[in-house]
Amino acid sequence: MQKYKKIALWLFLMNCCVNSMILFAAEEACSSPESEECLSSSCCFFPLGEFSLYHTTGKGPGYRCGYTTLQLDAAFYKGEAAFQPFTDLRVHLFNNGKWAANAGIGGRYFTDCEEIVIGTNIYYDFREGHHHGDYHQIGVGAELLSPLWDLRINGYFPIAKRTHKREIYFIDNEGDLIGFSSNKERALGGFDVELGTYLWRKDPCRCFDFDLYAGVGPYYFLYHSRKNVIGAEMRLAATFLEYFRIEVIGSSDSVFHGNVQGRFEFRIPFGGGVSSSCCEDACDCYIQPFFPVERRDIIMLKSRCHGEVAECCCE
Repeated sequence: MQKYKKIALWLFLMNCCVNSMILFAAEEACSSPESEECLSSSCCFFPLGEFSLYHTTGKGPGYRCGYTTLQLDAAFYKGEAAFQPFTDLRVHLFNNGKWAANAGIGGRYFTDCEEIVIGTNIYYDFREGHHHGDYHQIGVGAELLSPLWDLRINGYFPIAKRTHKREIYFIDNEGDLIGFSSNKERALGGFDVELGTYLWRKDPCRCFDFDLYAGVGPYYFLYHSRKNVIGAEMRLAATFLEYFRIEVIGSSDSVFHGNVQGRFEFRIPFGGGVSSSCCEDACDCYIQPFFPVERRDIIMLKSRCHGEVAECCCE
């Protein structure tokens, strides 16, 4: 419990830093000459939500196989308001038949010129264990999104029963014990940070859209006193025509070592569209009213097994 208090303190301090940068960035963006035109212009009208289907290949930190996801995101139309609430539902099916899910709510605050977006969110996460028992988690996050760069901080806190254990005893024909194997599976709590930017950004006035986004950052999760999960992750995502997205994710840490994954996604936006009637105006649309929260889908699990037989039952 003391370790989680330290994580919460670190998250609080990082949020203080984010808020300081938010105030500075918002003041700089809205004091520019173009901000007056942005206030009176309505260059773009983007979807208020999307339905998506994606598949993530390969193993990652805390899970051993790929999974397929159904996701439904929806935001409330904010009109002239500065704050926009949203909901996010995700259901995951692993290649081995196990299930996981996320349900979240959040909100985003738009500055006057709508070039700086400040967001917070809270999620409930569920995951079916490898052997028996389920895992539950609460996640909280904060984000600062701007035309030049994005900053995201997410914390993950397991709740209820965090550890499940399974033991198997091997008996010979005469009833004597000849060996055993034991598997102890634990949900890990921690946090991650990502700094991202668009290497290539779509032109909202063109029908053919293409985005290329890169993000990188560290992550830290509590395992045990002698060896915690300390690592870094990088991703590169390309989006075509608002409907197709391809992403490559690479990570390396002290416990799960190196992993490279691919993600293939099909999206169906709904609740709006794109208007190009004012493309000649000076105002450019950098931030769309709604886009999915970037966070870890899957509760991170780690198994420790030992025994007197080679068959250790970790898979």
